[in-house]
Amino acid sequence: MLSQLPLEVWLLIAEHIPEDTLKNLYGVNRLFFDLAMGVRYRVVKLNPPASVSEASISALNRVLRLQDPLLSQYVRRLQISNVPQPEAYALPPRTEPSLVQYFGSKLLEAAAFVRDAGFHVDHAKVQQALQLVLESLPKVSELAIELWKVPVVHQLNNLSGPQALSADEVQGLARNVYSSLALSLHTLVLTGMPDSLAQLIEPLLDSKATMEMSNLRRLELHIVHDPGSTTRPWSEIVAPFVNSFGPHLEELRVVSYPAISLSGFFNALGNFPCLRTIHVYAPFNAAFQHDAQGFIRFLHRHASTLQTLTLRLNPNRSALNSDAEASLSNCLDHDLFVQDVPFCGLRQLTIYPTRLQAGQDAVTRCLQVSGRLLTSLAVRDSYYTQAQVDDLVSALPHGGATLRRLRMNVLILNGTLLDLLSVKTAFIVELTISSMVYGVGDEDSPTHFQHELSQRSYHGWPLHTINLRQKGAELDKSTMECIARCLPSLATSC
Repeated sequence: MLSQLPLEVWLLIAEHIPEDTLKNLYGVNRLFFDLAMGVRYRVVKLNPPASVSEASISALNRVLRLQDPLLSQYVRRLQISNVPQPEAYALPPRTEPSLVQYFGSKLLEAAAFVRDAGFHVDHAKVQQALQLVLESLPKVSELAIELWKVPVVHQLNNLSGPQALSADEVQGLARNVYSSLALSLHTLVLTGMPDSLAQLIEPLLDSKATMEMSNLRRLELHIVHDPGSTTRPWSEIVAPFVNSFGPHLEELRVVSYPAISLSGFFNALGNFPCLRTIHVYAPFNAAFQHDAQGFIRFLHRHASTLQTLTLRLNPNRSALNSDAEASLSNCLDHDLFVQDVPFCGLRQLTIYPTRLQAGQDAVTRCLQVSGRLLTSLAVRDSYYTQAQVDDLVSALPHGGATLRRLRMNVLILNGTLLDLLSVKTAFIVELTISSMVYGVGDEDSPTHFQHELSQRSYHGWPLHTINLRQKGAELDKSTMECIARCLPSLATSC
């Protein structure tokens, strides 16, 4: 009977087995052997050693061991990072079933450590070995390149000796990896500084690898600020690279940290007829300081196909200067959420509306025009009054009949707010609220809130999960018990 359970279910169970206990499963039978091997080798992590030592050799050998089909058949995630880790081998969290391939300079840096310790490393053989490893991992679905030190070639060329890699060799290795994994890739994640990411992307522009990435559906760009870099590569290199996935790309995620302008990048993006999901995390007053119209046009071009939209455009220093939010709120109100461009297929919306009324009005208008199919709404970082909460949820078409998940911040968490939500969001099954206080004056106490709850019952509200926070902390146990008593449908609460 147990053997009839899918292996995926067994893997979920085995994730909770301690490492010392897991090894005892190897000798039980074939089912448990496969289970233990799947958990043990599904995620393999390689980091450069914290110090120059023979650990570098063992780190490199761990990668080369993946040529063994007995091991490689179980690998679903391979992380190679340039962040030093003292342990010779460490298992990362076993949370993702897919294989993530962290590649690039990291393996070469490990080889550089070995050479610097007095061991000879033939880079041509390293590349050849890596090529064999990649070819022995046919189930790679995600490739993530994390390049924190820029540029790679500068690091390697600073090492004495004739074996330092040239920029052409770095790009050649990148081209080999792309071509090896192209057919199986579903997700591509690039993290680093603009110029270094451009260096890693450039090999794809003159090769057939992007044409072979016909299964790629998800692309993530995580950009880290480098004072010495320029935004020029984004419009001339990265944008054409992103456009090459136009016919089949379904999700685009762009995360940019302070001081990187994205105006030229979005201006250069084309059409993506299959695009369903857009996530943009960037400070508006840095990313779109000079021109946000290219970004607006990009969103409007895909308004009819988008199902998930996440816009975390919190301006820099907005907590100290409320004027920093004015340009974002005006953009939301006058340009993005306009009456004649509905996001008619929108199902999930996550947005920072600013603390200004214009931004909050824009989000309310978006719900009125584009909320017909909305199932999930998250209004982040801005704390709403009860009147503003009422305006927001009242804007949902058909009384919010399609909404199932709501997340928002409120100034006051009290019984009156729950009364309002139980009527205006009567169909939600998951509610997350972060609040500042319970009330004004004497009413700001858990005891008063518990007294309010004792006089209420929400038997008709089908909430399955409720997550309540005050000033970032969980509510006390007795308050959560009162909430559970007046919400009998709850399965989980915290």
